[in-house]
Amino acid sequence: MPARADIDPLEMREQLGWLILTEVFSPPLRFRYRLVGSAVTAELGRDSTGKYLDEIYPASIYKDVVSSFSWVVSNRRPLRVVGDLWSTKRHWLYFESLDLPLSQNGVDVNMILTRAVIQKRNSVS
Repeated sequence: MPARADIDPLEMREQLGWLILTEVFSPPLRFRYRLVGSAVTAELGRDSTGKYLDEIYPASIYKDVVSSFSWVVSNRRPLRVVGDLWSTKRHWLYFESLDLPLSQNGVDVNMILTRAVIQKRNSVS
């Protein structure tokens, strides 16, 4: 797994607004948004940079919200996720994301780099 230091943001200039960098803490397993790109923030109507996910999402949906991150940490492999957005009060939005594990020591996932796509859901007649 690459480390955060292996990634040059200037090489991803066109993607920066759609990137999310999530820190991984354990034990117990906990996640914090280190960076939420400006395009993601605009689509969600909020900036969650610096916030722990267990402080943002209600306990009733927290496990579902972090299930992809938990999988990436356990399996140390990338994961593509598609679905409806949670708790944004924008029910017409869905997302697609690619969660990429990053590791400072080459063994344990300490960050997850996400490239998100957020779009309006097409109406089905």
